[in-house]
Amino acid sequence: MLARTLYGIELVERKVYVDRGTKYHISQDEIDILQDKDYKPIYQNKMKVRKARDLALSALNRPLTESQQDAIARLKELRRSDCWEEDVIIKTFNDIDLVLFRGILQDNVFLGWAGGRCMKKCAGVTWAPRLLCRRCAILISVKLLDFSSGLRDLWATLIHEMIHAYFLIECGRIRSRELSNIGDPDHGPCYLDFMRAIRDKMGGYECLPLSVKYHQPNSGYCPSDLAQPSHADSDPHRHHHHSEERKRR
Repeated sequence: MLARTLYGIELVERKVYVDRGTKYHISQDEIDILQDKDYKPIYQNKMKVRKARDLALSALNRPLTESQQDAIARLKELRRSDCWEEDVIIKTFNDIDLVLFRGILQDNVFLGWAGGRCMKKCAGVTWAPRLLCRRCAILISVKLLDFSSGLRDLWATLIHEMIHAYFLIECGRIRSRELSNIGDPDHGPCYLDFMRAIRDKMGGYECLPLSVKYHQPNSGYCPSDLAQPSHADSDPHRHHHHSEERKRR
């Protein structure tokens, strides 16, 4: 296990292989792209945040395609089997993207685990594309493996960060910020509308409920930890997700 940093956050590099760990339908090429921070993104838009929200909500209300139905079946089967390892966030990312985000995030997001002091108090962080990583970067805290109650919490944290990545990809870093929500421009009305729509939709699929609670902080930094009630804090360049977690029994 190697370690390097990205934006001052310690990356915990755990190479994922299609024939090891969690058994799931995904190719090695897809896995490698997700774990390659130097991979060039294939898509980025500059639409207004409300338009991005409206497109996302409209897509959630459309009839499921055959590919989406297959993805949901795979996710349900994994949830029922409860046979998964920490590589599950890598291997299920593209299916979750297909079901909830129209496949927009695939090839446009770097996904990995992170540790160190910066990640002791947040479950996940999402960065806009910058010089050190040409794509959106979603980093999930390794501490989440100790404090999560299971696959539901891992998926809830991942989806929270994927919503941030969706708006960053569709709107860009500046346009994605909802300045009308001064207290927390990274979790404004459009973000919350999309999050609630996903939560409601997932109740019908029975496998990806967003069981994590959120509230807005009073400042840019929340002095909480993974064992405390959830917080979501942010600065102009990144999005944090603090979740209510319990140690795995």
